[in-house]
Amino acid sequence: MDFKRELLVFLSSLDFENENIKAAYEKLEDLENFFEIDSESLEQILEGLGGFAKNRIIKYRSRQRVEKVLEICQKQNIQIITSLDDYFFDNLRMIENSPMLVYVKGEDLEITRGISIVGSRKPTAYGQMVVKSIIEGVVSLEPTIISGMAYGIDALAHENALENGLRTICVLGCGVDIIYPKRNKTIYERVLSSGGLIISEYPPKVEPRPHKFPLRNRIISALGEATIVVEAAEKSGSLITATYAASQGKEVFAVPGNINSINSKGCNKLIRDGASIYTSCEDLLEALPFKNKNKVNKEKVSLDMDQTLVYDLISKGISKFDDILEKTKYPTKRLNEIITILEMEDLIYASSFNEYEIVR
Repeated sequence: MDFKRELLVFLSSLDFENENIKAAYEKLEDLENFFEIDSESLEQILEGLGGFAKNRIIKYRSRQRVEKVLEICQKQNIQIITSLDDYFFDNLRMIENSPMLVYVKGEDLEITRGISIVGSRKPTAYGQMVVKSIIEGVVSLEPTIISGMAYGIDALAHENALENGLRTICVLGCGVDIIYPKRNKTIYERVLSSGGLIISEYPPKVEPRPHKFPLRNRIISALGEATIVVEAAEKSGSLITATYAASQGKEVFAVPGNINSINSKGCNKLIRDGASIYTSCEDLLEALPFKNKNKVNKEKVSLDMDQTLVYDLISKGISKFDDILEKTKYPTKRLNEIITILEMEDLIYASSFNEYEIVR
């Protein structure tokens, strides 16, 4: 493992949140003698970093700490995937607060046709029925079902996916070696035995804490092409997932419910605020990017890496020129060239001034 990856593992081992890892990494990434440099010099290099983070880095830095994490991962078949790796998840690479690294149990890292499903931890019979209906309705598309392995809707999403032979992914707010909640041990084991993945941005041995779950929701939404909220109270964590999904340019669906039901207040609010209403599988199938025939059109044309990236961003709903510019960091001239080529190939069109859509 090279120095930069060692550094990321070390920073992760300090139980920092991703923003602290990124801030520290940017100061240290070129300091090849990080583990040997004297503390006084290191403190000067870390100037501007928060006192808590700075003190932990200086106090605990050692290669032994990295080696301990690597040893645990090797024994438990945990992969460490960093943003420096070519095979890092593309859907995570482009989001705000993109994780610098993730830990993964499972083998096949490719995620195709992802649908994220979240909702109440205490679903009604109605919510249970809706989850079953959603999964059974999309079986023919062979999607990957993504959720957080919590009680309630999350667990139902995983269970129904498994029952219907679909691949499913659990995103945890703790280390991937920790089964949380413990009562979902069977789900955890079945996900892995069926070819699914357990993913977390936290290293092994990190226990679940309340503040970590809202943060992991951005990963749940990012890995899917659409997010469906099935029953949510007015202040449910599922609404955080929906907000992340919308900011990531993903389609957000909410299942409407009884206006007097506590479990439906959050979903009804999402619909009021602009989320797509979910009334049947047809609503979902119409909007899913992978349901449309865009991929066929794209495959008929030979696109370079930059053109493919821009095309994929537009297909995910990041359609305004300035937003694409911000995501890609391309020079304005280069992005204009790419847009022109995609238009000439009849892959995209200008739906309004400086905004583009995929040709259906």
